[in-house]
Amino acid sequence: MSVLVPDLQVYNYLQAAVERMAFNRTVDDFFSQSISSHFQNCPDISKEAKRLILSWLNLNQWSYNKRYPDEQDNINLCGMYREDVTHKPLTAIQTLKYLQCVRYNIEIEPDLFKKDLRLLNECIIDLQGSIIGNMEEYKKSTWMN
Repeated sequence: MSVLVPDLQVYNYLQAAVERMAFNRTVDDFFSQSISSHFQNCPDISKEAKRLILSWLNLNQWSYNKRYPDEQDNINLCGMYREDVTHKPLTAIQTLKYLQCVRYNIEIEPDLFKKDLRLLNECIIDLQGSIIGNMEEYKKSTWMN
């Protein structure tokens, strides 16, 4: 499998989305129980959201460096990351797609970041369930005959 590092705007978008999920108490397309629980007692949601995003970016970059050791150009993407206005409107489906892209491009799992990687996996599952659960077709479907 090949590894790529998504544009930093993807991580910018994800930070905005994670912050939205952290504050969200409504069970809608943007509801994530794992994110909500993670941030429940967090005194500074923005600071923790940035830390989490940088953790995922680190995992992604380490995976790239491991996959392509001869192509390492010693660029520190985490050092280049800047919080910025997201490049497109926040939607749950775009957030899910970006989360899946980031997860797909993480091949290494150092113990130091296991909790953050588990949160990424859980967030993907939560968003999938939220998106499907809010679809009209799903709402109209029955549990039993």
